[in-house]
Amino acid sequence: MSVEAPEQILLGETVTVRLKATNAAGPDGYNTSYRMVVPAGFTVVPGSGTPLSPEVIDHSNGTKTLLWLNASDSLTGATSEVTVDLVAGSDTGPVTFQADAYTHDDARQVPQFNTWGNVVPGSYTGSDNGSDTVALVPFRITGDVRRPENEIPRGVQDFKTVVDLRVENNHIGSSSDLEIVDYLPASLEFLGCGDTDNSATGTEEYTGAGRIDSTPAPAMTNPCIAPSSVETVTEDPPGPLPHGVYTKITWDSAALTPTRANPGAGEDYTISYVTGVPRFANTDPGAPATANLDNNNGPSTIETTEQQVTNYVAATGTYSGTSHQADDEEILTLEDLSVQQTVSPGTI
Repeated sequence: MSVEAPEQILLGETVTVRLKATNAAGPDGYNTSYRMVVPAGFTVVPGSGTPLSPEVIDHSNGTKTLLWLNASDSLTGATSEVTVDLVAGSDTGPVTFQADAYTHDDARQVPQFNTWGNVVPGSYTGSDNGSDTVALVPFRITGDVRRPENEIPRGVQDFKTVVDLRVENNHIGSSSDLEIVDYLPASLEFLGCGDTDNSATGTEEYTGAGRIDSTPAPAMTNPCIAPSSVETVTEDPPGPLPHGVYTKITWDSAALTPTRANPGAGEDYTISYVTGVPRFANTDPGAPATANLDNNNGPSTIETTEQQVTNYVAATGTYSGTSHQADDEEILTLEDLSVQQTVSPGTI
């Protein structure tokens, strides 16, 4: 059995929680009933739930027990599921959804539960359980590279790629003093807004390549904001990234401006920048200016094997007097040739 909920949930956000039970080996089960304990602070959206709305039992400690009685049969090899929509509370931190599924091998018998929502012993013949721990957060940041399947073709002149950084604030109160830091791997070049080249005058990446600004900047639907600092660093960044060379791009509160640095309840925004795959990776020490190929003295980015890199972005800020951090990572593939296949219509 599995419990599926978003990894990060904003305070006051409405989310769908899904319970799945699979009867892989048999025997057939009937009248499968589900039970889930909802952490304190969450409320159930009235009328929500599939294939039926759960019965809600409130407890004095603020938790709730949800019951889906006789939701489905669990035949051999089949997977059944139930869902419910919940609204998160106002307290940050990790919470766990704990769930159970009960079934009976007699089609005329339904698992029974007492007044407190606990299963009655002997009223079922098969069961399973699962859980999911999620984080309740005051704000969230998501990085998104605008390339199909996250595949970026080589070439900083012809394949300038937009990266969107989306910040979502919670639905209960304002956050303040936000700062965004993006660690771009050495195999990717930070190109700012895609329309400048600060490499040494008269130089090209290779003969005939042209300057970075010899090709137009890609279209952007969100603001491209100048960062407060761009540094080439050799370090072990936060999160899952290994020790190595990165372009560290920082937008402090001043660069974000007061509106973006102090988002109100329910507000969200996106800022963008441009990146590309250079001929050679960046090395440290780096040139200080944005969109600069003067320190590209590292390994070749030519695709001898599948090259994958991870872009990591973090947002830090204050909510209700306490410092918080949100982060996201995105795995990208560097390609000499990128091919995608589409089908129309999507359903045949």
